[in-house]
Amino acid sequence: MKTTLLMRFVFLGLFYTLAQFHSTAVPYDSLVIRQYQQAKDWMLVGQYDSAHAAFKRLFALQLTIPDEAAYYYGVNQFQRKKYKQAKQGFEKYLKLRGDSAVWSDSSFVFIERVDCIERGYIEVKDTCGWCKGSGHVKGKCYTCKGIGKLYCSVCQGKGVVVTGGNMSQNYQACYKCSGTGIVLCSTCNGSTYAHGECPTCKGNGIALKRKPCPGTP
Repeated sequence: MKTTLLMRFVFLGLFYTLAQFHSTAVPYDSLVIRQYQQAKDWMLVGQYDSAHAAFKRLFALQLTIPDEAAYYYGVNQFQRKKYKQAKQGFEKYLKLRGDSAVWSDSSFVFIERVDCIERGYIEVKDTCGWCKGSGHVKGKCYTCKGIGKLYCSVCQGKGVVVTGGNMSQNYQACYKCSGTGIVLCSTCNGSTYAHGECPTCKGNGIALKRKPCPGTP
């Protein structure tokens, strides 16, 4: 639904800018006007590959073109699922017109969607599920799961460390765990309980949660 509404808004904008293009005296070469209009006409009927060809001809002219061409190029590339090029178009438009222009908000929305598609998910802020938003935890240690001990990180729980080469290996008792293979949990010091800042949200009470990307056209 959001995708459909967004694209309808874009295409209404196409009609608007086409009208503005014809009604306002603009200092653009006639070839620019022709190729730009062709690109948007193709977009209006859903012929995005043809529109892309028109945009390529427009850019190849190396003449002054409307700033909005970068935005519509981005929209067209998004429809073609060329997300990297789409993002470049929107970023170019924002660079040219800033964050308060007609299509700035729409550009930011598209960029967020492109980023989401590239990652495969979207991150949203939500109440931390571990500390229930308090920012602190008091309960079974989250590192050792309430056991109070962990396998030694130096010897990986074997109790010995190996030195030397393949032909002359030496086995010595691990210096960190004294050969036991087990050490006290560094979080709770063996108490099996953790008190203090929530490790998930770093004491903020808010954590980022991953959600699926919105539907794409």
